[in-house]
Amino acid sequence: MAVYGGLDISKAATGWGVVGTGIQEAGAWRCPIPAPFNLKNGDVDARYAGEVGDWYQQRFASWVSTYRPDFVAIEKPNPGMGKRTKTTVDTSSKWAGQAIKKEEVGGTTFATTHFLNGLALLAALVCTSRNIPTIYVNTSTWRGQKGLGIGVVPPKSVKDKSAWHKKNAKTYAKACGFEAKSGDAAEGFCLATYLRNQHEQPGGLFPGLPAAG
Repeated sequence: MAVYGGLDISKAATGWGVVGTGIQEAGAWRCPIPAPFNLKNGDVDARYAGEVGDWYQQRFASWVSTYRPDFVAIEKPNPGMGKRTKTTVDTSSKWAGQAIKKEEVGGTTFATTHFLNGLALLAALVCTSRNIPTIYVNTSTWRGQKGLGIGVVPPKSVKDKSAWHKKNAKTYAKACGFEAKSGDAAEGFCLATYLRNQHEQPGGLFPGLPAAG
């Protein structure tokens, strides 16, 4: 039967997953290349991006050679969202003039999204060069009700939305009989599972290509 690969690309750690008959594996890669000392948080430069891209392409190519996926799903990077200032009331303050505070929220800059799009392109390039059918998938698509149904919009009470999504992914993976070691690995596993579920439906994602490897 076919082997399905999933890739959740992130600047901090890229989660990957592989599912198929007799195989359920997932993990995460952390880039060993340090950012330049003077590079601002959320920014990129050409040399650093090139060094990371070179490492990433080789790492992904090695992964493809090891697991030989028949199909691959790559999470599509979300549009950039810069930091914004939010005014809140500090209810813990007992001093006049300190009850109002400003804090920065958000944090996915356009530069970071540009960087992640580059990595997604490199992954697609590796797959295409090996004739592996590949798709980009929006987060809302694979997490939504027509996907795995694990939740797209966290409750308003949730402060760390990323952690909420990763926890849901780990819960889903566990329900499938797989114990993911990290949230990133769990999301890679979920992407691979989404791809398998979609392609093995009547008609499949790739017309003319059977689910059997």
